[in-house]
Amino acid sequence: MARKRKKEMTSQKVREILRLGLKNQLGYREVSRSCAVSHVTVWAYLKQVREHGLSWAEVSSLNEAQLLKLVRGAHRCAPNPIKRRPGSVV
Repeated sequence: MARKRKKEMTSQKVREILRLGLKNQLGYREVSRSCAVSHVTVWAYLKQVREHGLSWAEVSSLNEAQLLKLVRGAHRCAPNPIKRRPGSVV
């Protein structure tokens, strides 16, 4: 089965994810449902912003290039879920 090609995330969608997470303080899964992205994506983007110590006011003032640069590579810090086979013992 072929993998789906990932769509490039727009700065508008990134900004909305960060607004909902930082300003409105919604949970990862609430933001992911609202923006139709993975909750891991939401987690990774918010983690990047928090590691840089930025508030929503600071994030909202970033231009498109700065915003995308901020979250680029966010998935490299995402946790790797442990995949278990049915019936396996941990």
